[in-house]
Amino acid sequence: MTNDTTTIEITEDQRDELKALKAHDRESYKAVICRLLSGTDAEIQTAADVGFDDLRDQLDRIESAAKEATNAAQSAEREVGELQR
Repeated sequence: MTNDTTTIEITEDQRDELKALKAHDRESYKAVICRLLSGTDAEIQTAADVGFDDLRDQLDRIESAAKEATNAAQSAEREVGELQR
């Protein structure tokens, strides 16, 4: 399998401009550049892309809630331990 990629050098300002053009936070710079080169409008997404983004957002919320629940459980365990002393 061959690797058909290369490295390019851009300024930090150019990087920031590409970041501002991302359709979502997790979109790669490669995807942004491909979209720009193909002339595809940034606002146009397929139904699959939109669904995938929604799932990703839901997963982020679930992960955040799980962390909060874990922290709350650990805090409660510490409080119970202190009360038992």
